[in-house]
Amino acid sequence: MASKVVRGADIILWINGEKYHAVNSVSWDIDHGENAICGIDDPWPQEIAATGKVVTTGSISGLKLRFDGNLQGSKIRAIIGSILSAPYISIRVQDRVTQEDLIYMTKAKVSNERWGVAAKGIIQMSFRFLAMKGFTPLDRVDSPRNQEV
Repeated sequence: MASKVVRGADIILWINGEKYHAVNSVSWDIDHGENAICGIDDPWPQEIAATGKVVTTGSISGLKLRFDGNLQGSKIRAIIGSILSAPYISIRVQDRVTQEDLIYMTKAKVSNERWGVAAKGIIQMSFRFLAMKGFTPLDRVDSPRNQEV
């Protein structure tokens, strides 16, 4: 009988079109803005409808590499003096084996940074992002699956 081996995600993270090597994990949430709509004096929903806005948020955590200039050095975040004119970044999480995009966000901004270091340890960092749109594989017009239809 054949046995199965469970492996990690084997992902590649691209930020602004360049591989981001210092990553440990990536997570994201897509809130589709669907809400339950209840009738008057009725505790149970009558329907579920799109009443909100679609929002994509997430976080990336990893390690700080020496002399990398932090997020500003990687052009992920603007320097503090030009924070109001900070450009958008693109974030792409790709399956290493199939080259399929798990999610692709063309316009995102870093909303929060977090840094941690032990006295004799590795510097760990994470940042949260907010994206305008998060395209999953079937959302993309150029997806091979969409062209088969």
